[in-house]
Formats: sequence, structure tokens, C-alpha cells
Amino acid sequence: METVVSNLENQKKNTSIKRIFLIFSILLFVVIFISGSLAFVLSMMHSVRNSIGRELVQVVEIEQSKLEASVNSEIAIALKMAGSPVIQEFFQNPGNTVLKKIAFEEIAGYRYAFKGKSVFWVNDKDHLFYSDDNAPFKLDVKDPNNYWYLMTLNETEKYNFNINYNPDLKVTNLWINAPVFNSRHEPIGILGTGIDLTSFISSIYENYSGKADLYFFNAAGEITGALDPSLVAKKVNIRSMLGEVGDKIFSEASSLRNSEIRSINTGEGEAGIGKITTLGWYTVALFNVTLGDILRDSMTVVFLAVMAVIALILAIFYALISWLLKPLNNMVTAFL
Repeated sequence: METVVSNLENQKKNTSIKRIFLIFSILLFVVIFISGSLAFVLSMMHSVRNSIGRELVQVVEIEQSKLEASVNSEIAIALKMAGSPVIQEFFQNPGNTVLKKIAFEEIAGYRYAFKGKSVFWVNDKDHLFYSDDNAPFKLDVKDPNNYWYLMTLNETEKYNFNINYNPDLKVTNLWINAPVFNSRHEPIGILGTGIDLTSFISSIYENYSGKADLYFFNAAGEITGALDPSLVAKKVNIRSMLGEVGDKIFSEASSLRNSEIRSINTGEGEAGIGKITTLGWYTVALFNVTLGDILRDSMTVVFLAVMAVIALILAIFYALISWLLKPLNNMVTAFL
């Protein structure tokens, strides 16, 4: 009877030891898993954010370089047109019909070199404003709405920009205004072209396949390019639209130097910001980083594999302890 009681007590002790070891193994695995997961998520968050930041910088660099290249190409044509001796001579003698015909033919050639197939010109003698195939009209240079004329004529050395939004056509136009000078470098008129920025920016979004939200905005914070054209039409400010994130983006953009591009942490994600020096605009590619973006990384598979190996080791160790305790229990029973 005493032997039976003693065997039962030994079995209880062995069972108790195995249960304690099992609980200890489970708790150890939970601690390792939680602490490891926390360290892994924090590490991966930093790594993924850095990676996304670099990608956004590349997106901004590519997209704004397309816009700058197009604008610079239009500027080069306008300046070459302004430097034409025929056009310069015509601007000084607008009443010469023979010279007018030759100049108009040359202007037509330049017109089709521009991407928008559009050109305008006005000389400082008769102030007749010509635009493509439209009928000319006399420009009132004293009208405050035509401030750009005297400013370009008297204060501009090479060219300037005039950006306006047409609410009827829902189009944003960038006008390149270049003064024309005579041989004494005296201003004798203005010519230039208009770029349909709405169509150009729309083409950027059509070809853009990234997941980030891409915006263009001016020095006042007004959105000048977006996937949703109503943001441009309503002159939505990026600060009011994005709140604190918008304030941070605008503040960071204002500190950019010429053509500089950098990435920032917005708190909710990452943003790549660049400055379009030619237009005085800014570009931002915004991406909100989620836990899903972090866990989609290939390192997540490695982490889970390591956790599985640890769990397997603990399970094998538990089975080994149980196997070692079984003969020990038989030996104790035999001695008793």
C-alpha cells in the first residue's frame, strides 16, 4: 500500500515538473515573441520609412524634371524667336507690308515648334496684340489688368512667367513672356507662348503608376496640380487640406534651396519634396506608412521563421525532458 502511494506521489511530482516546464516554456516563448516582435516592428518601420523616403525622392526628381524640361524647352524657343533679326526689324517697322509678311512666316514656323502650337506677340509702336489665328486687337498698356506688359518690357532682361487659371475652360496656363530688343538693347515689344499646364500635369498623372499621392503647389501653398482637378479649380491650399501634415510639408518646402529634393517624416508617413526653380513651384509625393506596408517586407517571413524555430526548439526540449523523466520515474519505482 505504501509503495503504491509512493509511486503516485512520484508521478505527481514528475507531472508537476513537466507542467512547470511547459508553463515556463510557453511564457518564455511569449516573452521572446512579444519583445522580438516589438524590436522587429520598430526596426522595420525605420527601414521601410527610409526605403520609401528614397523612393519618393526619386518620384519627385523624375516628375518635376519632366515639367522643368518641357518649360525650359519652351523658354529656349521663345528666346531664340525674340533674337531673330527679322522679327526685331519688323517690330521696329510694323507698317512695312513686305517685312510683315516675312516676319509672319517666320513667326508661324516658331509657332509650330512650341508644344502647345501657340504664340503671341505685340510691338511697342502700335500695341497690336496678335495671338495665333485670332484677330489682332489694340492692347491698352495702361489697363491695370495688363500690368504684365510694362513689367516685361521695362523690367525683364530675358523672360518672365504669368500663370493664370481659366475657370470657364478649367485650364491653367503658363505664359512665357520674352522682351524683344533692338541693336541698342532697347525694348521694342514682347512675344511668347502659352503652356497648357493642366494637360501637361494630367499627362504626368496618366503615366504615374506609384502609390504615393503626388501634388504640385505654388509659393502660397495653393495646389497647382493634382489627380483631382477640382483642387486646382478651387485653389485649395495644401496646408488646409492636409492639416498638420500640410503645415509641415509647406514649412519644409519653403526652406528648400534651388532644385533641392529631400524626404521628411510627416508623422503619418513619408514625403518627398522638391522645388521647381523655373516656376517657383514645389512638388510633393506623400505616402502614409501603415503596419501592412511594414509586414509586407520579405524580412517578416524571416522573423516568423525564426519564431517558428524557437517554438520548435522549446517543444523538442519539452519532449526531451518528458523522455528523461520517464525512466527516472521507473528507477524510483523499482527501488521502492
